Amino acid sequence: RPMAERKPGPAGRDDCLAAIAWLYGNVAEHGGDPERIFLGGHSSGAFLTAHIGVRRDWQADYGIPVDVIRGCLPISGVYEQAMRDDGFYASASVPEGASPANCLAGTPPPFLVFNGDRGKQEQGLRQMALGFAETLKSAGGEVEIFHHAPYDHFEANYLGASPGGAWVSRAIPW
Repeated sequence: RPMAERKPGPAGRDDCLAAIAWLYGNVAEHGGDPERIFLGGHSSGAFLTAHIGVRRDWQADYGIPVDVIRGCLPISGVYEQAMRDDGFYASASVPEGASPANCLAGTPPPFLVFNGDRGKQEQGLRQMALGFAETLKSAGGEVEIFHHAPYDHFEANYLGASPGGAWVSRAIPW
């Protein structure tokens, strides 16, 4: 679709917030525990996981506790937003709150941060993940970070998150 027809960036985040609120209010009917909600995602989903997980300014709007997110498991995420010229933001500058590290409020929930370790893109994401992990630790958060050498950006998700994959093997006991 042409960029003019797309919703601005925050719409995806807002959809995720509404989904979390729905989950909190309805998961017990399906055998789940609303006190054990964890978020995870790959690439842009990892960004949303981190961005939503560290904030404490949206829960009241949905009538849910500020600690509704009990843990975050991002895979190969972008944790720092830079200036973009693709129309994602309404202006040419990046809003201050676009990067999860700039949105920390209180002690963040525990994070299990995973990256592949092969390829130029994944090397940059690995460095960003290390910096984000340090920011979380500085705020008093618990962080486990690991990289899996054989995986590139996409394999970190497709292979790492498959049954028996490196991420799944680490995430389940975590």
